[in-house]
Amino acid sequence: MILIALIPALFLLFWYFDYVRSSTVMQLEQDNGRMLAHAVDKLDVVAEQVNEFVLWISQNEQIDVLLNRTENDLQYDETMHSAMEQLREQIYYRPIAQELSALYILGANGLDLRCGPDSSLIDPAQLEQAIRSVPEGQNWGFQIDIPGGLSAEPNAIFYRYAVSGTADGGTKGYIILLFTPAILQEELESLLTEATDSLALYNRNGDMLFHFEQEDSAQDGLQLQAQSQRTQWQLDLRVSVPGESEQLRVALLSILAFIVIILLLIILLAVYLSHNLAAPVERIAGQVSRIAKGDFSQSVSIEGDSEISRLGEDINRMSADIQRLIREKEEKQQLEMRLLQNQMNPHFLYNTLSSIRLMAGLQGKNSVAEMIEALGKLLRANLSGSQELIPLAEEMELLSSYIYIQNIRLKGNIDYQTEVPDALQSILVPKFILQPLAENAILHGIGGRPEGGMIRVNVCREDAMLHISVCDDGSGIDPDRLNQMKQELDQATPSQVLGREKGIGLYNVICRLRLQWGQACRLALAPQQPGICVTLIFPAVEEKP
Repeated sequence: MILIALIPALFLLFWYFDYVRSSTVMQLEQDNGRMLAHAVDKLDVVAEQVNEFVLWISQNEQIDVLLNRTENDLQYDETMHSAMEQLREQIYYRPIAQELSALYILGANGLDLRCGPDSSLIDPAQLEQAIRSVPEGQNWGFQIDIPGGLSAEPNAIFYRYAVSGTADGGTKGYIILLFTPAILQEELESLLTEATDSLALYNRNGDMLFHFEQEDSAQDGLQLQAQSQRTQWQLDLRVSVPGESEQLRVALLSILAFIVIILLLIILLAVYLSHNLAAPVERIAGQVSRIAKGDFSQSVSIEGDSEISRLGEDINRMSADIQRLIREKEEKQQLEMRLLQNQMNPHFLYNTLSSIRLMAGLQGKNSVAEMIEALGKLLRANLSGSQELIPLAEEMELLSSYIYIQNIRLKGNIDYQTEVPDALQSILVPKFILQPLAENAILHGIGGRPEGGMIRVNVCREDAMLHISVCDDGSGIDPDRLNQMKQELDQATPSQVLGREKGIGLYNVICRLRLQWGQACRLALAPQQPGICVTLIFPAVEEKP
């Protein structure tokens, strides 16, 4: 009986280890292939960020002026100072610039602008040789040595960009960037595992940009390659695969352990099956039957740490999860019902206002009817919460309704003027974005004066940005308070706005704009004599036909 059990078991065991080895190699190929493709995509992002940075430099007006000067006019002046300040500002906030070792702008006219910690350590002759070594049509070059550099790496990755002239098409200068290898290593960290024997990255000319190799790396590992379609970079990876000797040792140990287990199982199998298998399976079957009938009140309890006990625990967790899902579904249905019931109240108020306006019109109370109609427009716009962006024409109509109501309250002392070009009427703006500005103008500017005042709205477009100004001729703002408000508005976040108990109008407006379009939006406060002018600046988005 022992031989009958061992012979097929040994055969299956050897087959199993051969299958595991081939499956391991296939799985390694698939897993590392996916990681290689992901790493190539991340490297493409880095290359694109570098290209965007260099394109910004090549299109900078001050730098273009400096490249077009004659050699005799190259002196340090305001233009050169402004160019250096703008370069430092770009280096400060661009993520890729953190690994920038040196930046050079070298003109054919003798211009030499440089930034970065290692910019003064490169031999000019070495830099000229590196520029000539990069083939035409290629930007990324090989690694260049930096003797005595400030970074931990003794070399840097060379990048060259030729700035073409506008008249004869020749090259009027070069933009040189030297990056530490960390700019690429950070994107390749997912590939640097214990199984990685070597990793190398080459540009499309075959020059090595990054290299990693373990001291005890083998030469018979799994070889994988991936190439970027965008940059033509090639990434080579060699991963260790468990050797046959190691596999044989594991197989022999497993065979011995398996023989011992077979002998013990033959002796204890009958006792185990009768005392530790049948009863737990029966209890689990009963629990599953109760769950199938919708009874979740009981749970199965099986002692020990066997597969059956873990199966019983999983069934108990499944039962608890089903109960929780049923309870959450019931609570969700109740919440949806309450939301539908609550939604009736604003609609009921709007319908009631419409009835009151009709009655006022029938009784000849035209001013009351017009005021109710204006309030109804604001309420109806507030109810349509699914449409966040509306045409500027609709927003101006809502603002007119709001000012009309305020004008009735202030006995007609508000003089309201607008200047909105017809071509900008279809620009999309956030709903109720101008009402807080008009409300501030009334409450803090002209509302407290017996003679009232004027509110003027001007709209214009500069390039891709829309400028909306709401100005009043009221009492204005104290200069110290104005500077404080500017700082607070620049740093305003949605969580800060939710925590404010009063004075949230302007902060709400700028946070809504930034949530919609990001940091490109601005809210400018400009004092005037008399009063103040608030200007919103955000991208001009056309309404789709």
